Amino acid sequence: MQRTDAEAGSPQVNPAAAPGFVCSICGEPSTRICVWCTKDACDNHICAKCSRCSDCCECELVRLSAEQPA
Repeated sequence: MQRTDAEAGSPQVNPAAAPGFVCSICGEPSTRICVWCTKDACDNHICAKCSRCSDCCECELVRLSAEQPA
């Protein structure tokens, strides 16, 4: 009878867990990269229009946070 990974003491990997990347701007977990500089960036720091990080984006769009008045 063969042993399973759990019985053998091998670490279990959760396939639903996000990879261990962090935003190069704020340090939050990220799953995307800037198409210009290829740095990891979170959704808050990737432009929806050009897919560049906020450091590289040249769009005229300004994202307002919930704390700033509109």
